[in-house]
Amino acid sequence: MAQRFVSSHDTSSNPEAVTSALFEDPEETSHWEQITPRHIPLEQGERYKGHVAEIFAAFGMDLDTPGTRSTPERFLKAV
Repeated sequence: MAQRFVSSHDTSSNPEAVTSALFEDPEETSHWEQITPRHIPLEQGERYKGHVAEIFAAFGMDLDTPGTRSTPERFLKAV
């Protein structure tokens, strides 16, 4: 069974409560650690990278700095 990360920010009612935990999700049918990675053609990947860059820029990210130039590509690799 796959695990999902859950976070709770309000521990005022129970100060000993754990603020985050992993638990089994009974509705999850895929074991993500066992799924074979997909291979995306280069031209399609470039198109997706452009879309991600457009979204990040719309949210105000400056994509013309040394630390953010490759952010769209890194994001796609992580997904």
